[in-house]
Amino acid sequence: MVSEYRPEEEMNSNVVPGVLVPSGTIDFKEEKVERTYDESVSVLDVILNSIDIGKPVNASWNWSRKGISVPIRSLLPDELRKISKKNTKQQRIARSDRFHTELEVDDYNLDVVATGVLNPDLQDPLIREQLAKKFQTNNDIHSLIKKIWLPGEITSLVMAILETSGFVDDEETIKSVKD
Repeated sequence: MVSEYRPEEEMNSNVVPGVLVPSGTIDFKEEKVERTYDESVSVLDVILNSIDIGKPVNASWNWSRKGISVPIRSLLPDELRKISKKNTKQQRIARSDRFHTELEVDDYNLDVVATGVLNPDLQDPLIREQLAKKFQTNNDIHSLIKKIWLPGEITSLVMAILETSGFVDDEETIKSVKD
């Protein structure tokens, strides 16, 4: 579960006035859903006057096994692109000029966690050294993540970080379009 996480000084700076609702007609499985929007709110004005556009969104992930909230953040488009590129492998198809592209999902997920978790800051070499001593392992980020969190927790963390990054469950999107 993802919940809002913002230091007090940031709370007032990220407030955007107005409620935006999509406009137009959406065809959905032969149903037509009419949508209206608040014409008094200009989307362009909201974008131009927002100081948080292009910055990560902070949230928290509930680490139920330990009973604490872990601060996380959204990933920016360039970060996601870099993680995807790093973890995408191309293999040439035998007796062909074509290539097969495959995403190394486990490494992708570990890189999402390494980038999206704010505390502990796994990018900090001193923190990685402390964790490596604790777990008697090397200070490789992927190894440390696997020592700190269980496999299901890693998956849950990835989902929370991606949700904070604007990705939503298809069922949730379909439901919001239907309503």
